[in-house]
Amino acid sequence: MIKPTKFSARESLYTERLAEFRNYVSQLKKQGIITRKGPASSARPSFLQKGPKGGAKSLREIVNANLDKVTPLPKLLPLGHPVSVRSLPTKSKGLASLLSDLEKNYKDIDALKKPREYFAFQINGMKSYAIFRDIRLLAEYLGESAGIQLVLHKHRKSSAIFDALKIVRWNRSAKAWKPAAQKMSPEALKAQRRRNRRKK
Repeated sequence: MIKPTKFSARESLYTERLAEFRNYVSQLKKQGIITRKGPASSARPSFLQKGPKGGAKSLREIVNANLDKVTPLPKLLPLGHPVSVRSLPTKSKGLASLLSDLEKNYKDIDALKKPREYFAFQINGMKSYAIFRDIRLLAEYLGESAGIQLVLHKHRKSSAIFDALKIVRWNRSAKAWKPAAQKMSPEALKAQRRRNRRKK
């Protein structure tokens, strides 16, 4: 399990890191350790909580002192930046076993993105034009696409697949990376829509 890291007084908290802090505040509120009024969803590290004998401590100090009492959030993949499939929970050495691992460990892998975000992929620098609601749909696509199979053919029995294939956590605010602007055939578009409507 990933251990939660302390929040530095010099650290400016934005996006995921702030969400992580507020999640810990919420957990400690339920345990009665943080008693400061106000919702955890608007908590800031600099907010103060008065002690029972006077004095006050910041929420940052209280959270840091009680990190052993919280359940850490899954660490998200960097938004809009391709990462090696080695970053995912898989021990496979070839394409077939990799795709099997992606489907078998889908819950752990899907936790690496937010619920309304998507996965995309990149192969040898070439971007996908499709996006996927969960990792099982991406694995299915990789396994069914004749063109991708052709590109990855030379890697099918080699760990070189890990250098060729990269995964991307994506949403529309990810300006650093966007799916390739390729036109899909009507048949491919319908198939993609069916995949993303499919229930988990």
